[in-house]
Amino acid sequence: MNLLGSKNGKRLQNAERLQAEQMCIRDRTYLGLAIGSDEAARPVWPLIRAISTSVAGMAVVPAQDLFELGSEARMNTPSVAAGNWSWRAPERGWTPELAALLAPLAEVTDRDNDPLGVPEEEPEISAE
Repeated sequence: MNLLGSKNGKRLQNAERLQAEQMCIRDRTYLGLAIGSDEAARPVWPLIRAISTSVAGMAVVPAQDLFELGSEARMNTPSVAAGNWSWRAPERGWTPELAALLAPLAEVTDRDNDPLGVPEEEPEISAE
């Protein structure tokens, strides 16, 4: 008998499964994803919104996330010597539809400026 009172570990497996399900529900709730909603099927966009609304001076979203790609689009696989850093964005991936999703985020979060660009000159205020 183990610490949880099960001879074969079945109770432990059920507890682990229940814990994983509760974590999933908690994570979806935190991200504002209603189970069964369209966003629940596309969880990357609430994460992109969270990144965009952070207080960080710069928000970086990997292109693979914008295109909603899976692990097949990894840039780098640790401990694998060959095949890394060869991923390229799909030729027609940068679509007007994608721009339409990103534009409101950039506008609302004031991330439509270029933080690496030349700063605009401040107008001089006269002391009159």
